[in-house]
Amino acid sequence: MSPQHTLSTFRGDHRTVIALFGEVDTANADEVANAVRYELADGPVQIDLSELSFMDSSGLRMLAELVREATESGWTLTIGRDLSSMVRRLLETTGMLELLPIEGD
Repeated sequence: MSPQHTLSTFRGDHRTVIALFGEVDTANADEVANAVRYELADGPVQIDLSELSFMDSSGLRMLAELVREATESGWTLTIGRDLSSMVRRLLETTGMLELLPIEGD
């Protein structure tokens, strides 16, 4: 992981939560995606973006690709309802907020 990024994995009874802290950009988006894919192979995953301070178009592309792959493979992938204000603004501005499987929606 790049120095500005941290990824934590928490395994629960019914899913794995992958919490992202710091930034997701071209330097680490592929690494984050691979970590999510690895966990999806074992069961449902929720991505927690509540502590993410920055995400660029690479992060948006990563989320879109993961959702597409999960749908095609029959995997369960959700995005946590709590989003950092920066991420929420980015997802709203790009129209992606409506396309992502936000938990509870």
